[in-house]
Order: sequence, then structure tokens, then C-alpha cells
Amino acid sequence: MSDPPTGGPRPSRGFRSLPRRTRIIIGVSTIGTIVILGALYGLNLVPQPPKQPDDKVVDAGAAPAFTLPSVYGGGAVVDLAALRGRPVVLNFWGSWCVPCRTELPILAASARAEGGRVHFVGVDLEDTRSGAQGFLRRYHIPYPSGFDPGDSVASRYAIGGTPTTVFIDSRGHRVGTVPGALTAARLSWWLDHLH
Repeated sequence: MSDPPTGGPRPSRGFRSLPRRTRIIIGVSTIGTIVILGALYGLNLVPQPPKQPDDKVVDAGAAPAFTLPSVYGGGAVVDLAALRGRPVVLNFWGSWCVPCRTELPILAASARAEGGRVHFVGVDLEDTRSGAQGFLRRYHIPYPSGFDPGDSVASRYAIGGTPTTVFIDSRGHRVGTVPGALTAARLSWWLDHLH
């Protein structure tokens, strides 16, 4: 048997020259890997680059004022006008709302981190007081929530569903509305633009 000629590239063995069984194993392995990675990516189990919010700060005029009884009762009220002078994150939620279970812990963590520089306020819609109280306790919500079972405030803000978050600047003007559950990144973007 002679050695391959020197001075030039060795002839390459292509995929087709591999035994049929080897080609099948490689093909099945490749397809399986693609399917698994696609499923993991779809389930958000593979790290994805953070999506930048495409929200815009737009002055929509004065936020409608309201006073609601607290979810906890006892004569306490939630009065939006009393919060003027600092930005407000106004979140509409309900204990029956499945996406709220993901969003409320994010809001609670941000409210604690802001340390009072921004007011966080909830408005509980179409709910029972006991259901709302249990929900707030379960998620350790540190900010006040008004009780609005008849959607009186939601209708003034033209809220189409829960959760929805309205961002109000320190002058009391609505500057943005985000329907659907907020992510931590999107909330952070809004908080940066409220200061």
C-alpha cells in the first residue's frame, strides 16, 4: 500500500462516503438536537437576549383622580390626588387573574427597591374582598390597593383587561399604559423614564 502523494491536500471523504448506518445516526441526532433546542427556546429555557420595550413616553394629560376604599377595609382609602409630587405606577389587577400571579411579585420587588421614590398603587377589579386580601398577603404586596368591584376607576382609565399598568408622572399626567403582564425589564425601563 502506497502513501498518499505529498505536496497537496488529501482527498476528503464526503458525507455520502460514510456508511449508510452512520449517515442515518448523524441525521437523526442533528434533527433531534434542533427539535430539542427549538422546544427549549420556545419554553424560554434557553437564555434569550433581553427584549427592549418599544414603549414610548407620551403625555396623555391629567390622570383621572379617584378615591377608593382599601382592599383591607377599616375605613382606609386610596386617594390618587394625595400622591401627586412623585411618579405613580398604577396597576389594575384581580385575584382571579392568572397573569397577575406572575406580575405582582415583580411589582412588589420594584416597590421595595424604589424605597418611596415612586408610589405603587393597585386597583382590584371585579373581585371579592376576601379573595383580594388573600392574594395580596400571599404575594407580600407592600403598597396599597383600592377595592373597585364595579370597575368604576377602570372605566375612567379605559382599561380593557387585567393586568394593565398605567404610568403617571410627578405632575399627575398619564405618560404610558401597558396592557398585559409586565416583565422586570419592561418595568425597569418605565421606572427609568419616570424619574
